[in-house]
Amino acid sequence: MENNGKVLGVDFTPWTGNLNYEVHPVVGLLYYGNAQLTDRHYIQEVYVWGDGDFVNIGEHFMYVVGRAKVGDYLTTSPVRGAAIVIDNKDLAFAQVTQGMVYCPDDAQPVVGGCYATFLK
Repeated sequence: MENNGKVLGVDFTPWTGNLNYEVHPVVGLLYYGNAQLTDRHYIQEVYVWGDGDFVNIGEHFMYVVGRAKVGDYLTTSPVRGAAIVIDNKDLAFAQVTQGMVYCPDDAQPVVGGCYATFLK
């Protein structure tokens, strides 16, 4: 379904940058809007902390709930800052390039991770 050219249920909140100075960015977590952690499905303007700034291009480590394999598409999930695998490419913000890897900063992560490339 579409409403005024936008898919219903998809969050198109624009990125406004790191205006929240209490944010302490963590590699692998997903952010949107005013540099807040993602907290629901289908957010489209997603960023990660990489190279000393928030970025949404290229390949990056991302936390993911459940198993992710090469070629899977990712969308945001209700788990704060984590992605989840989705079948619908139109609702995805990234595609997995390396499935299920350990976080570069933590040898035993609670939630798994993968490397994925943004789809813009």
